[in-house]
Amino acid sequence: MNKLITLSAALEEGVVRPEDKLTVGNSIRVADATFTEHESHPVQQWSVTDIMANSSNVGTIMIGEKVGKDRLDHYLRAFGLGRPTGLGFPGETPGLLLDPAHWYPTSIGTVPIGQGLAVTAMQMVAAYNSVANGGVYVAPKLVKATVDERGVQHATPPSTKRRVISPRTAAQVAAMMQEVVRVGTGTAAAIDGYDVAGKTGTARKPLENARGYKVGAYMASFGGFVPAERPALTAMVILDEPTPIYGGLVSAPVFKDVVGYSLRQLHIPPPPPSQPAAVPPASPDAAKTDGEVSPGTTPTTLAPPTSTTSPTSAPGRP
Repeated sequence: MNKLITLSAALEEGVVRPEDKLTVGNSIRVADATFTEHESHPVQQWSVTDIMANSSNVGTIMIGEKVGKDRLDHYLRAFGLGRPTGLGFPGETPGLLLDPAHWYPTSIGTVPIGQGLAVTAMQMVAAYNSVANGGVYVAPKLVKATVDERGVQHATPPSTKRRVISPRTAAQVAAMMQEVVRVGTGTAAAIDGYDVAGKTGTARKPLENARGYKVGAYMASFGGFVPAERPALTAMVILDEPTPIYGGLVSAPVFKDVVGYSLRQLHIPPPPPSQPAAVPPASPDAAKTDGEVSPGTTPTTLAPPTSTTSPTSAPGRP
């Protein structure tokens, strides 16, 4: 998920465009650490979209360096990391997100790919929802309405909303997420008749009561929304220490089954055949990333209960 936020930040800040090409090798040096790809490859000329589709560690770090630690931290927090979502469910934690003043020299390498921090499943879902909602973060909630003794329904207060990225950037990121499922690391999440927008993740499990990570222990994830053109469902699948370890291999197929079943049960039809939606043009207003916005349609969320999901490091591999 951090790769998604890193690329969102870069697009919003104007330091890259989806079609921009970068020379991506198999490794990159940051301070005294070397970061490598999950699968070895020769030097590639990859677009930003290719970097997302292939879940490239090296490409994402290169883009993260262009954004810079302070602006990257701004977007991580805007997307809801580092604080509770406000769900109101017992046991929710804020996760872990260090202030940039306390970053290590290697943090500009670790943070863009989701290492050195901790997030919850609900934070991840809320971040995906922000893209699905056209760049608007909508605080999640469990209760839609209550019914009193007379049978009168009372809606719960509207969720708080804030714009985190422009509609144009959100449309660009959603299109890139569709490429993840069409040709990238998330092809196993494809659902017949629907365009799926998603992202794979493979997170190292942190040690309990100590710094560092458990050797050979991973959590594999796949999150996304569907139909990509008009989102109705957002779902997050997280598997604890699966074999194999990669989210694209083990979590994406579960997403396909669960979301495919949900689409049928909720009678959500596939969109009619049409040309891909155009990315909204840039405008002065589109660059605004703070402040309240008008209420919009929020996708229904399918996610693990927050109370049973311990914070884990965000995805660093596909």
